[in-house]
Amino acid sequence: MAAAVAAGAAATPGVERTKELIAAEIRGIRTETERMVLMNAVEVGQRLYEAKAIVGHGQ
Repeated sequence: MAAAVAAGAAATPGVERTKELIAAEIRGIRTETERMVLMNAVEVGQRLYEAKAIVGHGQ
């Protein structure tokens, strides 16, 4: 989204970049980042669970 926001800002001539618009973009980027972190944490957990099954207890 950050790239899309930057590209969108440059590709939309005549649109006024207000503080409210910029704040909304920042909130959107933050929300997307939180979602990505959660998804990646789940992926890491799945890999750890898989590795535990292969290695076994205490190794």
